[in-house]
Amino acid sequence: MHDYRLLCGRISAIFYDLDGTLIDSEELLYEVWVEELAAHGALFTTDDYLGIIGTPEDEKVPELLARYGIAEDPKAFYARFTARLKARMAADLGPMPGAEESLKRSFATGAPIGLVTSATAWHAAFALDRLGFRKYFRRGIHVTADTEGLAARKPHPAPYLLAAKLLRVKPMSCVVFEDSLQGATAAKAAGMLVVGVPHRLSPRDRLEGVAHHVIPDGKTIGDFAFTDIPHLDILLPKTPR
Repeated sequence: MHDYRLLCGRISAIFYDLDGTLIDSEELLYEVWVEELAAHGALFTTDDYLGIIGTPEDEKVPELLARYGIAEDPKAFYARFTARLKARMAADLGPMPGAEESLKRSFATGAPIGLVTSATAWHAAFALDRLGFRKYFRRGIHVTADTEGLAARKPHPAPYLLAAKLLRVKPMSCVVFEDSLQGATAAKAAGMLVVGVPHRLSPRDRLEGVAHHVIPDGKTIGDFAFTDIPHLDILLPKTPR
């Protein structure tokens, strides 16, 4: 058996995705897509959402408008989408089960905690402030869809590589919590250890084979201990941070 505190001391940084990982917003996002596209007579399904979950909404608007033959300016559509999303988040946003327990456990390791999300800066700031999560990130950084210097977005590893660069840590000593296949793919490609957080709109079979560990059925992210990652002692660099 390895000393848990010593193992955690070898983790240089801990990164969290936002939507579907810390905040219970994927259902809200899905419903907004359904409502906005239904206004144009288009049927948007959960399978359609699985194809875009974890990627920035503004990138997907032109693609979806073209797919459904909707002749509207993408900027106008996105502005209306954002206004509806802000209203829904203000009324209904809550945390994912176990989110704050997970943040507390990560904070206790002493490693800086960073946010790496495909959401925009306003979306991230609103969520962290509303749920009182900002205090856990005071030693970390936020990489959002509009962060300066971001070369590409998930599923490209660029967001996670930028986060590691900003914190001056080696990717191989970082642990990431991600709910989407796109996000998990980005983090793994960056060389980080990935914990998959499945839910209805991101089933576990999409995360298995990519994540190093997937939260088991009946458990939440708050039940996770870093030693749940198989062979953690081997995977982490031997040098403490």
